[in-house]
Amino acid sequence: FFDIFQPGHPVFDLTGVTLADRWAGTWQANLRESLPLLDAMLLALVAFNTWVRAAGESSPTLSATALRRGFQDKFDTAIPNWLATLRASDFDGLTGRVRFNEQGERTVSYTVFSVGGDRLAYTPVASFTSAGALVFTGTPIFNDGSSTPPPCTQPACPPGSEYAASERGCRTCQPGRYCLGDTSPDMRIPSIRCSSGTVSPSSGAAECRRCPIGSRPNENRTLCLACEPGLQTETEGQHVCTPCSMGKFWQIQLAPNSSSDILDPDNPQVSACRVCPKGTYQDQQGETACKDCGLGQLTFSPGASDAQACLCPAGFFLPLDTTQGCKPCPNGMECKIGSDMSNLATNGLQASSSGSGEFPTVLPHYWSSLDEPLSIFMCAGEEVCPGGLPGTCGSGAGGIACARCQNGWHLAGGACVQCTDLELSRVIFPMLPVVLLVPLVAISYHLALSPIERENLPKAGVIACARAVLMHIQIQGIIGKTSLHLPQGLQEFFDGLEDIVTGLNVFRPACGGVVGFKLTYFMNTSVPVVVALFFLMWLGTSRLLNILAKLGRPPQAPSWRIFVWIDRCWSHRVDKDCLLSAFGSVMEAFFVTLACLSLSLFHCYTHPNGKSSLLIAPDVLCDSAERRDLLAVG
Repeated sequence: FFDIFQPGHPVFDLTGVTLADRWAGTWQANLRESLPLLDAMLLALVAFNTWVRAAGESSPTLSATALRRGFQDKFDTAIPNWLATLRASDFDGLTGRVRFNEQGERTVSYTVFSVGGDRLAYTPVASFTSAGALVFTGTPIFNDGSSTPPPCTQPACPPGSEYAASERGCRTCQPGRYCLGDTSPDMRIPSIRCSSGTVSPSSGAAECRRCPIGSRPNENRTLCLACEPGLQTETEGQHVCTPCSMGKFWQIQLAPNSSSDILDPDNPQVSACRVCPKGTYQDQQGETACKDCGLGQLTFSPGASDAQACLCPAGFFLPLDTTQGCKPCPNGMECKIGSDMSNLATNGLQASSSGSGEFPTVLPHYWSSLDEPLSIFMCAGEEVCPGGLPGTCGSGAGGIACARCQNGWHLAGGACVQCTDLELSRVIFPMLPVVLLVPLVAISYHLALSPIERENLPKAGVIACARAVLMHIQIQGIIGKTSLHLPQGLQEFFDGLEDIVTGLNVFRPACGGVVGFKLTYFMNTSVPVVVALFFLMWLGTSRLLNILAKLGRPPQAPSWRIFVWIDRCWSHRVDKDCLLSAFGSVMEAFFVTLACLSLSLFHCYTHPNGKSSLLIAPDVLCDSAERRDLLAVG
């Protein structure tokens, strides 16, 4: 730098200006003011030259020096080395010796000027030598216009204020910012803008306050504003409003009193997302109202977020045609909350007790078919109709209202019971009834032969009483078929007598091959005809024996008692009138049973589905062709 002012330098040859020429003239003051800057530039050049030379002058070596590594490591290494090189520099500059002490301060003498007047003239007022101290040579005038020196530093600013260098003092913290205060005069802490989600509505705040739930800060962070419709903040100090989640709806409400001073005074409200009440749902975000289920459906827990949560209440069900809405549960069925026929169609008809949801189920004592699960029939008892899924019957039962027992089963006590080996052997039916008819005809005929004079004898009275008791028992059996509400023990007694008025059913004809109501009814109603045929056979057999007795009687029969009795039977001529009287007596004794069987075709009861069945055979509908065919027989 100095060489450019010496003869022989290209710049000097071009300008002819020496350093002394530059120091003299009107620009002298400007050059003096620029000398420290020039020395600073020289310091940088000298230090850099020293730093580079210390690493070597070749380019490959230079590229590996701390200079490059420093920039690569973001100055973590380069800057300390650079500062150390600067502080170690020592050369003669334009302003004197350039060197530094251990504190990094330049050890140089300087003069203190006081600037004042209209033309801001420089007046020296003090001097300082590197080896001495500051010596005042005049009266200094400071910024406040006085000659008293201000303190070295202003005091620390308290919380709620910050230090202002331009004012050389503390000033109040502005709204939207907060001031922690200085820890010491040497550690100034400037004001800080309120963080996101917080505000400072007034001046002098030492901290910012979080916006309450349902609000957000304004742009200047001086007030909290309510979130827009459909939006809210879920926690205090949340700076972004988010949409109300599904299952909730937006609502505006008054803010807590503790937050009223940081809210907009013209609208001190906050947003809130409320849970949808029972009976409604919301499947969208950011909505201001919940949706009604419609179709008679309801939701049964708050906060429903899907239309699938809309269910029919207890006692109602949703049909396959959902446009019809919830319908009352049919009599004889149970409809729990959420009963839906689509669940029955996809799960129940596959005999599965687990599915995607509830569906109408059949109550005990009732039955419905798989094809028409909502068409309910009333059964004879819970034993044959346990309820549950449509089409469910008790053991061995089937058909409409589970009234027909399967092959190898018979109806007893209101339930289907499996036939025993003895019953399946056909000994009980039809052999036993046929065997019993013979003594029945014989006894009834013998009683009819008694002369009228014997009617006043005790024996005749006992017979009359027995006949009355038999009819009375039959009448009591009819009581079991009525709809009277009797005590449990009495009801069981009459139920036990009910089999007496069911005709030949007491002999378990179902186990003997008579299956179905039609065959059973024909069998029972044909009993009088069969009995009459037995009486005619008795008469015919008697006449045949009479003829054989005349043709084959020996001239002298043995006197043994058995032969005497046989001879009397062969020779006895059956009285037709007594035989007819005996037949009438039998018909009279079982008249109640015969009448009950005949009239049973007219005894119907109504099911919950509006259809009617015979009380004696619930699987036979009263308007069916099967019943019409039997009316003439009855």
